[in-house]
Formats: sequence, C-alpha cells, structure tokens
Amino acid sequence: MVKNNYITIFEKLLDIIDWQKLKESTYLLDTNYYIAQNHLKALIYFHVAQLDSLRDIHDFMKSDSDLKELINGVSIGYLSNYNNDINFEVYVPLMNQIIATAMNKLPVNNRAAIFKPVKLIDSSTISMALSYFEMGGV
Repeated sequence: MVKNNYITIFEKLLDIIDWQKLKESTYLLDTNYYIAQNHLKALIYFHVAQLDSLRDIHDFMKSDSDLKELINGVSIGYLSNYNNDINFEVYVPLMNQIIATAMNKLPVNNRAAIFKPVKLIDSSTISMALSYFEMGGV
C-alpha cells in the first residue's frame, strides 16, 4: 500500500514538469535528454520514497513493476556516475518554472508565510564548499 502511495505522489509530481522545457535545456547544454529525464525521475522518486542511498532506489526499482513503467532501470554505478557528472544547470529552467507556477497559485499575502526560507544542500554543495575552504586540522 505504501509503495502505491509513493508512486501516486510521484506520478502527480511528474505531471507538473514541463518536459519540453527540459528537452530545450538539454539541447542548449549538449546533454542527452533521455538520460537527464530518467535521472530526474529517479531523483524525484528517491526523495518522495525517502530512500537512503542509490542502492535503495536500485533495489526498489527491481522489486516494483509499476515503477519500472515510469523510470528506466539503471545500475547503481550508472546512477552514481551520472549524479557526479551531470551539469546541474540543465534542471534550472524546470526549477524556475515550477517555482513560478507555485507562486502564481498563491495569494501574494501568503507567499512568504508558506514558503519561508528555502535551503537546499546536497553532495555537490558539500564538495564545492570543501574545494573553496581549507579544513584546518581535519
């Protein structure tokens, strides 16, 4: 039952994505659209299902036929390598579109109260910070 709930939420999130915008972005940044699309789907599901590692998503995809219809199965190494090599800028137009859509649906007076400060951090943020700041004594 929980798996089906995750997949339903996941499908609703996929419906709000402008895939044509991703196609244009991948063309401009010379990135493979199908790989970027599949990778984005895998990462979205990773967060929706609250998985802990790439191994979890790989194992979960192998066990769930409904998910296989939505995300092409890939190896753990492939997910990891693409995660490290993708130019994040390919997804920026999508993020801007989703934020703009959400903001337009909210009354102006409620926007700040609902969204509050948003802080994003992932492994690329950490590695970027380590490359700019010396870690004395570590």
